[in-house]
Amino acid sequence: MTGSSLLVAHDAAEWSDALAQLRHDVYHLPAYSVVDAGPGERPVAFVHREGDSVLLLPLVVRPIEDSPLLDARSPYGYPGPVSNVAPDSPGGVDFWHRAGLGLVEALREARIVACFVRLNPLFDVSTEALARVGAVVEHGQTVAVDLTQTPEELWSGTRSNHRRQINRARREGVTTTVDDWSLLPEFVSIYHETMDRVGATDFYFFDDAYFAALRAEVSDSVHLIVAESEGVSLAGGLFFSCDGITQYHLGATRDDALARQPMKLVQADAMAWARGRGDHTFHLGGGLGGTDDPLFHFKAGFSSWHPPFGTWRVVTDPHAYARIAAERAPTVDASDLVRFFPAYRELP
Repeated sequence: MTGSSLLVAHDAAEWSDALAQLRHDVYHLPAYSVVDAGPGERPVAFVHREGDSVLLLPLVVRPIEDSPLLDARSPYGYPGPVSNVAPDSPGGVDFWHRAGLGLVEALREARIVACFVRLNPLFDVSTEALARVGAVVEHGQTVAVDLTQTPEELWSGTRSNHRRQINRARREGVTTTVDDWSLLPEFVSIYHETMDRVGATDFYFFDDAYFAALRAEVSDSVHLIVAESEGVSLAGGLFFSCDGITQYHLGATRDDALARQPMKLVQADAMAWARGRGDHTFHLGGGLGGTDDPLFHFKAGFSSWHPPFGTWRVVTDPHAYARIAAERAPTVDASDLVRFFPAYRELP
């Protein structure tokens, strides 16, 4: 079957038309990619169609410094390709492989030499097909909650010490509010305080403009939940809700409130809120870099469902990629797609 493979702009009908056919997450929305794209970057989507079969992959195209060539990355979070063709359906792997080949050709025509894709743990992909045109790398596990369970089942699936601390917070008068956006400046302040405390890299210090853009561009899908006590904000989180999936995006706890563990109450109430609005899945994400670290341990206290997270790395022009890598990272084996990718973007 003859198909079409296109790179389309954020305002193209092909992007919105594909979304109308697909189960998707907030990370697949054009508006989210617009917010995520930095200076000099361009949000696009790859759309592959064969009749009623479609695959969509959001990307951000960025320049390679001192080069006429470009590369592409996923928007921050868990975008990945989504399709209405199940990988395990008859012909599913072949469809995904043709889509992968179409991606390579479309990117190459746009002078994009490499593509780094973060997969979504909640959507099935054909890793067999993706691996035929690139490298699929597993990074560890994430934590998700099945919101179709009863409230009693959700509570029993929460780790016992989490339950104790949540109950204690409630006894002490800690409450949560949903979508009181007058609290956003306070949340941003607490978030920056948290990033300082954990020694986060500059990447994670999202500025006021970022939060304002999220609120403006993804307004129907972004939500703020804040824990308060006696009029003081103790902790909070930004959550996305889209197409039945609630995603935990960013969270923060005031330094002097750490012992009270208010973030556990935020998460518990966020799950109850998401379930109440009819969402079927709550995704907390993983640890730092996909590792089994204290952040992952905290999240795992809410559920035993731990879907794996991986990335997909594609080189569309091996000669150009190797040349750029040799110029900028001469000690790196550019043929190794499993380590840092793209190799030429690794800091010394």
